[in-house]
Amino acid sequence: MGCCLFKFLCVTLSHMSIHCGADTQIRQCHEKMFEAYKLTENRDLMMNSILYEYLYLLACRFPQKNISSTEKRISYIEDALKYIELNYSEAISVQSLADWLNLERTYLYRLFKSILHVSPQEYLLDFRIRQACNLLKTTDFSVSNIARSVGYEDALYFSRLFHRKNGMTPSRYREQATQAQKNPT
Repeated sequence: MGCCLFKFLCVTLSHMSIHCGADTQIRQCHEKMFEAYKLTENRDLMMNSILYEYLYLLACRFPQKNISSTEKRISYIEDALKYIELNYSEAISVQSLADWLNLERTYLYRLFKSILHVSPQEYLLDFRIRQACNLLKTTDFSVSNIARSVGYEDALYFSRLFHRKNGMTPSRYREQATQAQKNPT
């Protein structure tokens, strides 16, 4: 792992440029890594031991700030909302969202309910329907194309969800939006 990390950093021995300020311990770790990289036997073992020392020094120099549980919960929700915003057109499940956040599905559900007052599935549905409404108002794409672009392969299923949320079919919504644009009051 140490050698892989060393190679990943794209550092070559002939072009060494490391800035560690006045921190002699970190500088010495860098020097030890370069020396260990030259070894032919047990290089990985030596690199790993130096890497652990290096990580320890970095952890001491840059301690993790304590985040309140409320801030952490809000951060999870913000990350979830960003993920949904970027991936709503894909097949997203509550489980895949929880996996991406590295959370238990039930904990994610409780976070959404306590902070947003809706389940993750309800939020995703609402977000997709809002995007579909925007597309229905601003494009002439077919309902099938809009359904696919907001994450639903089945246009009939999408139309049923849309009707349940808005009280009208996507086609009727488009007609009303077009009428409202022609006759602003």
